[in-house]
Amino acid sequence: HLNSPMDGILQLLSKEGFVLAQNDDEHERDPQIVHQVPKDGTYLLRLFAFPAKPNQRIQFSGGNDYVYRMTLTTSGFVDHVYPLVVPRRQPQPVSIRGWSIPEKAATMLPLTTLAGERLLVRFDTFGNTFPLRVVGHQVTLEKEPNGQEAAQAIDVPSSLCGRLDPAGDVDTYKFTAKKGANLRFSIEARSLGSPIDPALRIIDSKGNEVAQSDDADGQRDPKVDFGAPEDGEYTLEVRDVFVHGGWRYVYSVHITKPQPRYQLAVGADRFALTPGKDLLEIPVSVIRQNGFSREIDVALVGLPASVSVTPARSSPRGDTAGSVKLKLSASQGPFSGVIRIVGQEVGSRTELKTATFGTGGMNAPSDAIWLTVAAPEKHETEPPAKAKD
Repeated sequence: HLNSPMDGILQLLSKEGFVLAQNDDEHERDPQIVHQVPKDGTYLLRLFAFPAKPNQRIQFSGGNDYVYRMTLTTSGFVDHVYPLVVPRRQPQPVSIRGWSIPEKAATMLPLTTLAGERLLVRFDTFGNTFPLRVVGHQVTLEKEPNGQEAAQAIDVPSSLCGRLDPAGDVDTYKFTAKKGANLRFSIEARSLGSPIDPALRIIDSKGNEVAQSDDADGQRDPKVDFGAPEDGEYTLEVRDVFVHGGWRYVYSVHITKPQPRYQLAVGADRFALTPGKDLLEIPVSVIRQNGFSREIDVALVGLPASVSVTPARSSPRGDTAGSVKLKLSASQGPFSGVIRIVGQEVGSRTELKTATFGTGGMNAPSDAIWLTVAAPEKHETEPPAKAKD
């Protein structure tokens, strides 16, 4: 997620150098070790890497851009929250699942916000945070048993949250659709750190497969665009490609009707600005889908008071239809932190959309943009003393 070109490997060793635990790709290319210490003592942590893009050489790699952030903690560490998504208007408590989670933090009521589509679940002593998606429609939780013979009824549009547990579990849901109805089924699992390699399948009332997907758009989380061939009841199947399962194998499926919509994207996840210098311009791509033809105001949130921005407006036609530029200037520095680019339909109270940057590979796009404002240049108040002869 830091866009570092390294494929890291993490090892935990005893003081004598014996490898007690090793991990390579727990979260795509990022390793993670959870280990119960057998006894008091000194332990070693070792990190090395291969290049993220394989080449003809089989050897370890490194460089100035091989940056990483490593967390070592005995405090609470969040693996996931459940459910993974909550309705904006009626938020519900979420359960915190992970390791060493204190009892008082095992359940939380998230606070809603209009600052984007996701919240961060955090607790003062946690070693990490976890994203929680907020939606504007109904959220359904899986109820077992929901196998082939007892498919769980769901409404459309809606979002549903479930867990594939134990190994080999296949969750099934039934829904009704009229001929010609268009629906999109998209799953979030791998992109949130779940170890599922998910697959979706839709079956008609006769048992025939009418749609399926494993991977989509270079991601392991699939999408299915479904057009109902006839009136009737259909079944949605969620499974793991390799028939794995367990308490960590959580997922959410979003079922929506294609509507005119838009997305915002940026080509970089970090920008730098110098006070008193030229304006910083951040190009923002506007992706209009399904005939979206409204004006969009694009702005920034999270800026310090010393940084000003000229908002931009994207019109449905002309040069700004597909891209706009935000112009930033700073009166002073330093500053270094996360900002977010947001868009909202003009004259509407619809939810804000956040611009994302794709880090490539299987990682989910990130909406966290890093801005650095340099400290002001120091000017000498007195001329330098002349050198003595």
